[in-house]
Amino acid sequence: MNRLFNCLNNIPKDFTGQYYIHNIQCMVWIYKGMFHHTTEPALVYSNGGMEYRVFNKRHRIGGPCIHWGKLNDIRFYYINNIPYTEEDYWQQPELIKFKLNRILTEL
Repeated sequence: MNRLFNCLNNIPKDFTGQYYIHNIQCMVWIYKGMFHHTTEPALVYSNGGMEYRVFNKRHRIGGPCIHWGKLNDIRFYYINNIPYTEEDYWQQPELIKFKLNRILTEL
């Protein structure tokens, strides 16, 4: 069930679920008070922007962690809350393993 809150401060600290936060126009997935989703963005903004979080850390393997929407094609890359340039991101061991696994599953 989706719940509506006016701001982040109104979300119970230990809650798990999905919320729409009115003041930032964002759907969020929360696990025990942390932004968290393992396969999809944990924050999805009404302007098309999205942000991946795992246990509150900015983290994504396989693409940009933050993408600020259709009008602003700005992307940020993170692994375990560590920011990378796009070039450095794709050279990380986790990404090389991801790309190899993807190739092998497509055979």
